[in-house]
Amino acid sequence: MRVLVLAALALLVQLSSALVIGVTMKTALVTGATDGIGRHTATRLAQDGWRVLVHGRNPSRIEESVKMIKLKAPGAEVEAYRADFANLDDVRRLGNEVLANHTKLDLLINNAGVYEESMQTTKDGREFVFQVLPVDLGMNTLQSTQAQCRR
Repeated sequence: MRVLVLAALALLVQLSSALVIGVTMKTALVTGATDGIGRHTATRLAQDGWRVLVHGRNPSRIEESVKMIKLKAPGAEVEAYRADFANLDDVRRLGNEVLANHTKLDLLINNAGVYEESMQTTKDGREFVFQVLPVDLGMNTLQSTQAQCRR
């Protein structure tokens, strides 16, 4: 399964490179971009000329990722966004910040995820894993909301 995900991401990055050629800078939001596949994807997008919005929940890891991406993609436009998807107020704030700073998103990579061996409840009263994962996938609504706001 992990091999299929990596192959799909590699294809996505190759396709994104083709989209950027001869076009103005595109903007991508990568959730969970502070480690692993998310950070690798954000780095490749930055290297390919995308403006990358790096999302994470730990401020020091976000800062470290932004520095690493800029080191590997000199001159890249990389922005940091912090939100804990286990907190719906953070999710709303993230959406508002992105909408305030960008007229559109060209690409959304839903990579944020969590794993817990025991049941935990968020402050919003929901099971932790089942709140974080659907919220990440629900970030697609950010794009449709954004389109409606710009009309």
